[in-house]
Amino acid sequence: QTPRWLWRGEHASDGETVYLRKTFEIDGEISSATIAGSCDNHMKVWINGERVLTADEWTRPVRGDAGESLETGINLIAVEARNDGGPAAFLARLTIETEAGRTLVVPTDASWQVSQAPVDGWKDDAELATEGWTGATEIALLGEGTWSDAVNEASLTAARPPRPPAATPVDRITVAPGFHV
Repeated sequence: QTPRWLWRGEHASDGETVYLRKTFEIDGEISSATIAGSCDNHMKVWINGERVLTADEWTRPVRGDAGESLETGINLIAVEARNDGGPAAFLARLTIETEAGRTLVVPTDASWQVSQAPVDGWKDDAELATEGWTGATEIALLGEGTWSDAVNEASLTAARPPRPPAATPVDRITVAPGFHV
């Protein structure tokens, strides 16, 4: 299933933050699950209240393991997405393999809900009443629109986990004359 780029409306405001949610049901035991996505410009993604993805560079989709965050029954994906300026949208695809050999795909589409303001429980309560939330606006399909050159089926499929921050090795640090460490 092809994911769609989503936002709160056709046009984003500079500095705008939106909150997106999608509930879905898993029937059976989970063997494995991954989520891959991108956001112009920043995203934080939770499944059932556990953060599974963070990214600040829309031109490089990222992938994360979602298996430990999912459970049999009703589940929730929640996203905080922020635009720096210009066009904005969020796109993701969750792929779940069950012990019975079934594949469940949860792509971003118009069934997702969106709001400009979070409420208590928005990212961890699948049963939360969502008055004031509206249907997300589909901006473009994966591989189309503003993001088509950088984010397409090939780049989403090849996405890797975000690199963790790394410290400079001690043997590569030099101290300027007159300074002491």
